[in-house]
Amino acid sequence: MKRMELNRVLLATLAFLAASVLAAFITSLLIGFVDDVFSITSELASTVILLLAVSVPVICGAFAAFVVWRHRTSLPAPDSQAPRIEYSRSRSIVVLVLLLAYLLTWMLGVPAVQTSNDQWVVSEYKRVIAKGDSRYISDAYPGAQTLVAFPLFPCVVASFSEYQITGLYGWGGWQVHLWWPGGIRLIGRVTLFVS
Repeated sequence: MKRMELNRVLLATLAFLAASVLAAFITSLLIGFVDDVFSITSELASTVILLLAVSVPVICGAFAAFVVWRHRTSLPAPDSQAPRIEYSRSRSIVVLVLLLAYLLTWMLGVPAVQTSNDQWVVSEYKRVIAKGDSRYISDAYPGAQTLVAFPLFPCVVASFSEYQITGLYGWGGWQVHLWWPGGIRLIGRVTLFVS
């Protein structure tokens, strides 16, 4: 593959990733707002929301990649009088490494963050049970779910999750985790509700 073709592929891929992450973030905020306002409980509405949550980021990413691809193909031919942009091999390697790290974060980091959130809730539930204060505990607890999770950057995962450990012990909001193949560390969180 020629160097120009490789650069075009990398730029289109970066455009796809950036647009899909931005669209996933905006879509998740809108879906959360609609769900809070209208209290959607029907199975059909939940299915439509799930399809929107998956398809809107993919469509936006594909559109951005198409626009970047078309823009890159409309450049003048290399033998014309227009100034030529030289790409170094090291820049291409850096972009490729970042792309691979981002893809690895999607494939391994996002599920690891979701699992880490759930494991924390279960261990906290066991701690509360062992403490002996079972006034607010019923069979319905603990409840935990990660509604949306996606990488912001390579090795940085944002997630919207909520949990309910007891009747009066719950939390929901955005979390940002630093992920690496050996572990996970919470960087910060934005609380949307506490019970």
